[in-house]
Amino acid sequence: MGRSDAGRHITIKMARIMEKLKYIIPIGFLLFGACTSPEEMAVSESEDSGVHFRAIVGQGENALYESEYFHEGDEIRVYCPVNYSQPNFKDEYGNYYTYRYTHTNDTVGPDEYPYKFSAAEGEGFNWLTLVPTSIYFPFEAVHFPGKHYLDEVPDDQSAEGALDEADMLIAYRRQLLSERGKRVPLTFHHAFAMVQVKVKLPVGDNPAEGPFPPEAVQSAYLRSMLRAYEVSYSEVIDNDGRRTVRVSDADDKTEAGSDRRKNVIMRRTVSPVKTDDTGARYQEYLFQAIVPEQSLLNEGKDFLYFNVKRNDGNESTTLYKFVPNKAEISLKAGHRLNLSLVIDAVTHEVVVLTAILEPWSKAEVDMELVPVKPKTQP
Repeated sequence: MGRSDAGRHITIKMARIMEKLKYIIPIGFLLFGACTSPEEMAVSESEDSGVHFRAIVGQGENALYESEYFHEGDEIRVYCPVNYSQPNFKDEYGNYYTYRYTHTNDTVGPDEYPYKFSAAEGEGFNWLTLVPTSIYFPFEAVHFPGKHYLDEVPDDQSAEGALDEADMLIAYRRQLLSERGKRVPLTFHHAFAMVQVKVKLPVGDNPAEGPFPPEAVQSAYLRSMLRAYEVSYSEVIDNDGRRTVRVSDADDKTEAGSDRRKNVIMRRTVSPVKTDDTGARYQEYLFQAIVPEQSLLNEGKDFLYFNVKRNDGNESTTLYKFVPNKAEISLKAGHRLNLSLVIDAVTHEVVVLTAILEPWSKAEVDMELVPVKPKTQP
């Protein structure tokens, strides 16, 4: 084949190659486009690109008990970590956005539960600028019922609303990239432990009828408790799981006389005086307090005290001490320690009938209760 024939052959071959490239190059661009996650284009600027949340409290059966937890105007604080940074949920200089629940119906129904939280206009996270970590968007969230940062639980929880403000909810959620643009579900958990004490006491109007008058149990307190806490944001937990929240190791090792410890006065609720099948009169009391998870001093043998008034003509109260005997008691975050007690009028000891540690919920107690403020303080 001559030089001119060879040149013509090369020209024809190049033309065929270019013809193929005309189809191959667009396909290549499509392939490169497929490497760009389709989620990244799931939200356009013309759509609502704000990040919204829906929330429940607890999981499974517990969530049913907590289905009326949130109320109009309640707030949650939400943080999206970047490069595994940690949140600062303090009132000032925090790195979070505040989202609020707005009640729209008279009853909580499908449109209200799970509760929907949104930021004020022009505020909050935006899907267009939110930076994912790996293959998901992580969110850390807290709820302070008192709408102020809680660095420690209050020591007096007997006042109106003080017990509610001692609570704190915490949530963690990993939203997959494929769920970008969707409302983010948050499962909140109670961060602290609740102590709930039920006391049933016989009632007599005079010493001949019994040692205890109506409203005999004036107050109760948890002795030498730690109130500050730490949240472990460095641990790896399951999606929708509860982070470890408890007192610091250093505080947990302190003794009863430490200035880190303080008595925590419990909220009191008392029932009207009732009569049982035998004609005997009695009254029931419910005491509640919230504290961070911690070890109990002296195995709980010096843990719970009651100030009790007696039918002895003395206006002062007698201090009764809770004795756990063989009952194993502990404080666990996200759980309630439910104690059912009886008071021994002779030994001045408070003896446990039942001690149950169970997941925290708002299950109703089995007695009619009428709130009464304590008359005296321990």
